Amino acid sequence: KSWALAKTNGVARKYFLILSQSDQLRANAFLDEWTLEIPNSPEPLRKKGTILLGENEIDQAIPLFESALKLAPKDVISLNNLAWLYQEKGDERAIEISKQAHKLAPKSGAVADTYGWILIQNNKKELGIKTLKIALELSPESDEIRKHLESATSGE
Repeated sequence: KSWALAKTNGVARKYFLILSQSDQLRANAFLDEWTLEIPNSPEPLRKKGTILLGENEIDQAIPLFESALKLAPKDVISLNNLAWLYQEKGDERAIEISKQAHKLAPKSGAVADTYGWILIQNNKKELGIKTLKIALELSPESDEIRKHLESATSGE
């Protein structure tokens, strides 16, 4: 009801959250409506891209994050996810995009992990290990970061 009366990002965010707790298909469909009603909002694009990323639908997720970044170039979540997807596709833009995300969010362990791991995968081992160590300091509870750092330093 609120969405019908006030089509704002705040209302859309709440409505999406309610829908996603009870009916994920309707929630996903609502993202398309949100995009149509508020075309200058990067949020529904990022949310849909994140869902597709979780479903490993790389080719469908990439253009959503790219579109979100056209609307909000400093959106760290979109930058970080797009960097990961680019790396998965072997796209050389992954390093620069992940570096940009890391500069915008230097205190995020998850972002530092993405940047460090992408560096490792692109044979930039020294900076990659340094960045992964920072990521682990920022998020010491993360098993994924710990595994990336162990993998990067094995054989040293």
